[in-house]
Amino acid sequence: MPPYASVQLEEGRGNLWGEATAWVQAYFDRAGFRLPDGSGGIPDHFSLELLFLQHLTASEAGALERGAEEEAAALREVRQYFLQQHLLRWAEPFLERVEAAAEADFYPTFCALARRLLESEAEYIAGAASRSPW
Repeated sequence: MPPYASVQLEEGRGNLWGEATAWVQAYFDRAGFRLPDGSGGIPDHFSLELLFLQHLTASEAGALERGAEEEAAALREVRQYFLQQHLLRWAEPFLERVEAAAEADFYPTFCALARRLLESEAEYIAGAASRSPW
């Protein structure tokens, strides 16, 4: 089950390095996020998109700790736009496909945790604007 947006946005039949990959890479670049060494270099991998959310969350927390409310709000908007316009569009169908194909108990548990994380993110950022932050 390829964990890439470019594949999953086409109901599991898309190609790697598709339009979604370019969009994600551009979004990462704009947000100043760099892929970690050894990540494989394909930015629309599910795990890298979750890592991007973690990066934004940590950056927002740092801004709040410094009292930089406007910066924190801007980071929240970046996160919300990424979730609404991209990740939430393909995550649930992908997780359903993973569960349907699972042969080990690990995968349904992983899917449940990933769903809860994404639900929590969506709830947290629900108040931010849904327009592009740029």
